[in-house]
Amino acid sequence: MSKIKKLHPNFIKYQNEIISHPNYKDLPDLFNNDGSIRWIVTKNSEVGKKREDWWRNKKKDLMSKGVIFPNNEQLHPVCLYIHPTKKKIDSTTGIEWDIRYVYPGKNTFKKINKFFDKGYKLESELTIFKILDEIYNHKNFYLINKIFPGVNSMESLENIKEFINREFVNKFRRGFLSPGAMADPPDRLDGFHNHCLGTRSTEDSGRSKSNLQKYGEDRRAYEYWADGNWKLSAWLMKEFNKHGLSADHVGPISLGFSNRPLFNPMSARDNSAKGNRLTLADFNQLIKEEKNGDKVVSWHTEPLWNKVKSKIKIQSNADAKKLSKLMRQNLHYNLIIFYELYSNGFENFLKSFLNPSYAFYNHKFKKFNKKTGEYEVLSKKGSITQYKNNAKRYVRKSFEYLTKYKKIENRKLDAISEKKIKDFIEQFKLQPNKDNLLRILDKNADYLIKKYY
Repeated sequence: MSKIKKLHPNFIKYQNEIISHPNYKDLPDLFNNDGSIRWIVTKNSEVGKKREDWWRNKKKDLMSKGVIFPNNEQLHPVCLYIHPTKKKIDSTTGIEWDIRYVYPGKNTFKKINKFFDKGYKLESELTIFKILDEIYNHKNFYLINKIFPGVNSMESLENIKEFINREFVNKFRRGFLSPGAMADPPDRLDGFHNHCLGTRSTEDSGRSKSNLQKYGEDRRAYEYWADGNWKLSAWLMKEFNKHGLSADHVGPISLGFSNRPLFNPMSARDNSAKGNRLTLADFNQLIKEEKNGDKVVSWHTEPLWNKVKSKIKIQSNADAKKLSKLMRQNLHYNLIIFYELYSNGFENFLKSFLNPSYAFYNHKFKKFNKKTGEYEVLSKKGSITQYKNNAKRYVRKSFEYLTKYKKIENRKLDAISEKKIKDFIEQFKLQPNKDNLLRILDKNADYLIKKYY
């Protein structure tokens, strides 16, 4: 959650207008004990849970009255629907932003600037409709169809605007357009982040450009100590994004699967809705790919995965969902064990499981199939200083995240008892090697399977 240093007077006025609007009159706990507006809550707090229930009940109520929301969207459309003005004031600058998907995204701006000789900037206040007004008479306007497929069938500027509004804005077409403020229910009272598009990358530390670039490179690899070519996977994800697609990791890294450069093409909306859940189709695909020689799970999850395949029948999406919970719990235990090993002086031992060598390769995609996600890539090894720094950073961040992970509270996961952790460490110290660690993880897998099944 980003911290607000000082609220702009325009934002304070906006807060008061929202709090007094009838659309929010029955939202739980609108005020603090001192009478101030309770604008921000945490999702896992008592008030946060009550507000999330309120948003979900609001969605059910609206749908029962015939309101149709985009498929696979969660609460964002509800926040937008009940918002009285569809405009949000940035808490830092006081500038008003449209909260609908009306601002061009990075790739959309890039294409517009290229086709129409413009210099529009990302995170500017220009909506796609203002831009259309400016470029409509440009000699290359026919190229707009390459940005918004289907536009060329429209006969007038107004028809074009209506088409984009209907097919892109109202359908939350991520990758094409972006909202002026990202949805954030139940954390914010109005359901939207306080930092809008113009300040999102500067005021919200979690979404700073440098952080997002680093995350896009290797965050998931070091967070979950995943096997696999993390750099090629990250660059392949960017290749998917360039083609307006989202890369669905069939075996989610957050469940202990390997970070393979192999994805299924999916829309950003569908991928976001799917989250890190396995489906029956995913499970069957993973089994098939494993039989073909792929290493689908990371080394630390193999003990559990091998038992699951032989002992548990996965025959429905419900079975796959239950397996997802089991694997997430297993990875949680593993990461806590790694932290304890690290804090007990076994850093060099743990380093042997990391793969910094992938940082030294540059990848260039020659062919990419948008329908299947298949590709051809030319990989070349280099030794520039940046590669060396990235390799060191990958190792450093892997250990930093173990410490960060240990400190995270309020997980919806079972905690490990201090006695169990102590027993794990004592068992490992008897034989501090990989085989013994795998035996410990194997026993833990037995414990979890018995607990879950």
